[in-house]
Amino acid sequence: MNFDYDLFVIGAGPGGVAAARQSAAHGARVLMTLLANSKAPV
Repeated sequence: MNFDYDLFVIGAGPGGVAAARQSAAHGARVLMTLLANSKAPV
């Protein structure tokens, strides 16, 4: 497995999605993750 990314976005809220999309549009390799079904802040 190759884990070579330029940007790792934690959170798929409006800011995370915008950052990921803009970075990818400029050629960055982006990995995004989110914490699903969590009621406790991280």
